[in-house]
Amino acid sequence: MSQSADRAGLRFFSSPTSERQENTTGILISDINLDVVGCHEIQETRLHQDRTTDVRVRTAGGEHILFQTIYLPTGEGRSIQYQYINETTEGWIQLKARFPDLLLFFGGDFNHSLDQLTRIERRARLATQELAKISKTEDLASYDPKIRSIPTNKGGQNRRIDRLYAPESWRTRSTQYKTTRPVNVPSSHNLVQIRYLLDSTHNIQIGNPRLRFPLQLFRSVLGQGKIKKFSRHTTIDDAILTIQGEGKEYIRFMAAIRKQNPELAEQILATGQEQSAQELQDEAIKTFFQKSMRTLHYFKALNNHSTGQTGHTTLNMLNIATDYYKELYSMPPQGSTDSFNTILGRVTEKLDFSDQEILNAPFRVDELRAALNTADKSSAPGPDGIQYEVIDAYWESLGPVLATTANSMMKTGQLPQCFRSVEITLIPKKIHSSDIKDFRPISLSNATLKVISIAVCNRLQKFSDKLIGPYQRGFMRNRNISQNTMEFFTMVKLLVSGFF
Repeated sequence: MSQSADRAGLRFFSSPTSERQENTTGILISDINLDVVGCHEIQETRLHQDRTTDVRVRTAGGEHILFQTIYLPTGEGRSIQYQYINETTEGWIQLKARFPDLLLFFGGDFNHSLDQLTRIERRARLATQELAKISKTEDLASYDPKIRSIPTNKGGQNRRIDRLYAPESWRTRSTQYKTTRPVNVPSSHNLVQIRYLLDSTHNIQIGNPRLRFPLQLFRSVLGQGKIKKFSRHTTIDDAILTIQGEGKEYIRFMAAIRKQNPELAEQILATGQEQSAQELQDEAIKTFFQKSMRTLHYFKALNNHSTGQTGHTTLNMLNIATDYYKELYSMPPQGSTDSFNTILGRVTEKLDFSDQEILNAPFRVDELRAALNTADKSSAPGPDGIQYEVIDAYWESLGPVLATTANSMMKTGQLPQCFRSVEITLIPKKIHSSDIKDFRPISLSNATLKVISIAVCNRLQKFSDKLIGPYQRGFMRNRNISQNTMEFFTMVKLLVSGFF
């Protein structure tokens, strides 16, 4: 299904299940007018997970919508249909508390009718009506009485068992309702289709837009809020998927804050920790160079002189860069084993057994928490869009999962799937060169992986002074390479003056 969706230019979502059985539902989303900001959020708390899928989106006009599809059981399963609906209602209430502007659009194969009543379906009908009331949605049959007489299946009983429920405010924007028989689809059900206008008139405003904090959960702004919880046995891939929508919401929030109140943005991103004099000096140097290099560099052409390739389009330039670095990083090591052994044989400082035990000890949750506390909260997020603030908000549930993941990585040497994607950009080493060899790649990894990386660095730094001599000052804590530079010029001056 995912491959078919890709060919059609769509994204396919089907919520995961705890027992790993196949989910019988899915949602297709077009990225043209919809931005997916969350998925499978209600699914996490469900007992029945193989018949529902939820996706949260924002429209180009700014509307915030949760799409929920439901496939209720038939036959003897009709007696428990209400349980699926009640789980959806509970999940909706929790999600609505976190996102006050959220609207609900739900529907699917309900396998019960509101027009032809049977006793066994009574509880399911009442549960569906309760969900519609709480979410302020309505059956599309309220748009036109004729809809109720149109069956959606061609089985033994022609009933309107496939239904859609839309926000009540959308009624005036509906333009078409119809049922069709898709070609080459072997099903007894019709395709139910509804079209709406993307009406943006209700978004007209004067002056700057109001700033609304979307999540109501980050401690740095509003104090402790409602946080979704997941089991410590959850995989890191599933955990990241669960909170990924929060990352996108936080990006929107911070973008609005930076535009309207930069000082508040700096206050939110502050670590709250006192900096040493050396750290303040390093930050001042870093800030100076950042401000002096704000000119954007646009890639108009990229070439590889060694192969004679030249690219002027984005795709061609990407292919040139990809081929170059694939070849570069697949080259065999330069130098012989004997030469490496000669160099390493001169290393006299080694760690004793107790030091090695400290380095090889399993990562603890509090150790990773300490690493998170020292992370630069103003740094950009990785491909998954999750920032340190989101990790901090979910730490009670995410911390144990991250510790388990770190220990698994240390033991197996394998990265989980969610850590294998990085954003790579090229930084020119020569300003006016377009040769790929004159660019340096720099990668942006996910913040959860960087928390583990910081914890690893913290361990190594405990023994850096023991292993690395005093004259190596670059990339060392409490040392600065500028001291080497000053010593070098001092020695040159003394040599020129004939002091030696």
